[in-house]
Amino acid sequence: MTRHSNLARALTLLLARALLTRAEVKSLLHASSCARGAVLRALAADASLGREALPIAVETQAASASSLRALFLSFAYETHCRCPVPLERHALAAAPHDALAKRVAAGRRVNVALRHRDDDARGWGVVALERIPRGSFVGEYTGALVSTREMQRRFREARGRNYVLVLREVARQAGSSASGGFSALRTIVDATVCGNFTRLVNHSCEPNLTITAVRVDSLIPRLVLFASRDIARGEELTFDYAGDAAGPSEAESYDDVCDDATSAAESRLLEHFKLHGGDVWTIGDGCQSCRQKLGDVSTLKKCVSCQAALFCDRECQLKGWKAHKAECGVIAAFRKTEAVVAAPEQVATLLEILSWSAAATKSSSEPKVVGVAKSLSMDEAKLPGWFFTVDYELASTETQKSLYQAALTLYALLRDEESWTRDQESFPRSSYTSVALLHSLPAAEELLAVLLARNGHLLLFSAWLQQPEPPATQSLPLEDRGFFGVVDSLLQLSAVRDRIDEFMDSRAA
Repeated sequence: MTRHSNLARALTLLLARALLTRAEVKSLLHASSCARGAVLRALAADASLGREALPIAVETQAASASSLRALFLSFAYETHCRCPVPLERHALAAAPHDALAKRVAAGRRVNVALRHRDDDARGWGVVALERIPRGSFVGEYTGALVSTREMQRRFREARGRNYVLVLREVARQAGSSASGGFSALRTIVDATVCGNFTRLVNHSCEPNLTITAVRVDSLIPRLVLFASRDIARGEELTFDYAGDAAGPSEAESYDDVCDDATSAAESRLLEHFKLHGGDVWTIGDGCQSCRQKLGDVSTLKKCVSCQAALFCDRECQLKGWKAHKAECGVIAAFRKTEAVVAAPEQVATLLEILSWSAAATKSSSEPKVVGVAKSLSMDEAKLPGWFFTVDYELASTETQKSLYQAALTLYALLRDEESWTRDQESFPRSSYTSVALLHSLPAAEELLAVLLARNGHLLLFSAWLQQPEPPATQSLPLEDRGFFGVVDSLLQLSAVRDRIDEFMDSRAA
């Protein structure tokens, strides 16, 4: 009776969230366990695409059927698509991970230890304190379970290194043919704040661990590390960051960013209409915080950074700084390039900040760099001097700021009329907000020639490949695009696009 009651409560919850119809709920109450299992699997798939009301810690997995029901009843996802109920096609194959699940449920039985080496750029690592046989359960990657959108937000606000692991499973749907009917389930775990020793396991292109999704009485898979070969005592434990679990699929990322761009644009316009109706707000027409247009602005205080925004006094500046900070940085970068005559040497310096080198070849062991090199059929030990060799996500906060500023300054130097036509709809916040800036610099063509001569377009392309940005990025406010978004803006320059096309054609020939 209790078991049936708990299931009824769970289905009532689904009904309230419009995931199931009343008829489907009634059918499920009398359906076979296979049918109910199919629904739970579909819900798990939907959950990975959803948006959490609260993060769920992966450590607190259900260990029994009753705790599974409790977990299901307290499931905190807000989902956005209806769950199919395959009542007529519920013939499911036996779970392929039963043996692995038993090993995980038995717990870790190998001893490991943390190690820190000052002479190693990687710092912390994990070593085996005993011989570990192949196939042994070594540990579970734990942390907070997050959605793709939340992961992207955390990346934008990240300070220093992150410990985000993304795993994608591809499965054939029940009853589908061998040529189609596949669906992807993406699991993202952020161990930055909460986690265990596994977040300190380093990357290797020849790892001794493999990561697998295992379900142990839970809707949510546990990301488990197993020994892929015999591991000697004292040997460092490693797994491949850039393997099958390296990131979400490209198409899903595109959808997420498109959704973000659309909602952000709508929010900007709504905010503007609430404040100003249909009038255009020009930065410098009045106090940036009060948003009151004034005929005489001589008594207002000018922002010392961008020299464009005005404020009544220091109190207004402090109050409005959070909203102005991002656009201030962009305006300041643009105005600095307008204030001096740009020289070819400036482009060369910026490219060097972005890891350009005059050396014929260079090498890198950074995970994302290795992945990009492989995608271009290049040897990471013999990369050309123009190759972008910084793993941006693993770089320090200061390095990330330096890279972003270099990319932004390059864009300020090289922008053209076409760039302005594209950006004026989104910078600083919408087409209803404007700022007085030059559309392009007189020396832009000369500076662009310097960039192309040094293969700077390929440097930008190899950087962009670490996190390819969809076209929707260009509809985001310029100040919200981040490093990869600004690099993408540089790649929109027609001459840069043409040269990259030539490069890719030459490799395909």
